[in-house]
Amino acid sequence: MLLLFLLFLSLGSLVAQTGFPHGPTTSRDYIIFKKRYKTIRNYFAGSYINFRLNTGQWVEGSVVQIARDSMWMKDQRIQLIGTGFGSKIDTVTFGYRRLALSEIDAMPKEGESWGFIKNGLLFKIAGAAYIGLNVVNGLGKNADPLFGSENLPKLLTAAGVYAFGTVLGWAYKPEFRIGKKYRIQYVAM
Repeated sequence: MLLLFLLFLSLGSLVAQTGFPHGPTTSRDYIIFKKRYKTIRNYFAGSYINFRLNTGQWVEGSVVQIARDSMWMKDQRIQLIGTGFGSKIDTVTFGYRRLALSEIDAMPKEGESWGFIKNGLLFKIAGAAYIGLNVVNGLGKNADPLFGSENLPKLLTAAGVYAFGTVLGWAYKPEFRIGKKYRIQYVAM
């Protein structure tokens, strides 16, 4: 009787570790994220995935099972939280979700460096700060006129830097859009 009870407990923990509500899976199918004919990343059952749905919602979590044109995933967030003794990594699970692979609209660019320059934020801050500083300095008694012949080229340069940052912000895309160039392919094993 004790042996049967221990067997029941071990099977229960095995089902709990798989994360799939219907028990352990043996699916070896996987999906490939490709740029034309080059593989960027493979996703298997147990992989952590992050993507945007065609509704605009970003979803992240662990892949539980992949079958035909669908994927079952555990919707979860892994985040760093502060505690009284420092910080720790916490995982919040929201439940399970079944998605069709055709619902995936975009994948994030991972390891993107210098994003604050590529999205134009630094140029916008620099341009606005210089214009603000120039206006504040121009409020004094002995200051040059704000739109005088000496000060106007400086203001126009700062406005140009701000406009350049705005154009960079419009052009910068922090994700790979699924379409002609990028695609997701299902592989059956």
